[in-house]
Amino acid sequence: MTEKKSKQTPLWKVAKVGRPRLYNSPDELWQAACAYFKWADENPVQNPKFVTRAGNAEIDFVPIPRPYTMEALCLHMGVSRDSLDIYEKREEFFVIVKEIKDTVRAQKLEGAAAGMYNSAIVARDLGLKDQQDVTSDGQKIDTKFTIEFVNADRSDKQET
Repeated sequence: MTEKKSKQTPLWKVAKVGRPRLYNSPDELWQAACAYFKWADENPVQNPKFVTRAGNAEIDFVPIPRPYTMEALCLHMGVSRDSLDIYEKREEFFVIVKEIKDTVRAQKLEGAAAGMYNSAIVARDLGLKDQQDVTSDGQKIDTKFTIEFVNADRSDKQET
């Protein structure tokens, strides 16, 4: 009795791990980011302002430019922040992902500097902080101290 050898390729040789990339070229990724930038520019945030007209209180909505965010960009592009970081690790995508992140950062920073966005929130989001050491010149501060009590009652110098 002869054995038939299977001519099937083993599964481990043909199995694909993970899902296919959504963007196959840096240009595709850049175009998707630009679509988000365009959408954000065309859809400003409507900021409510209370006004009075002829003694009546009303709400007016004032459009302010929508700040770019990495979270909204990723949602718009259909990728996670982790996926974008994985793209950035690939040599052919590195420059484009850096340009995308720099564009988001610059738009927020410039908007905060111009007074369009809350500068404290933008600074926190961008990891900026203004820190000055005005007490110790960079040296460790000694927190030990001595208190000397002086007797205010000078009974030895009494006048008669």
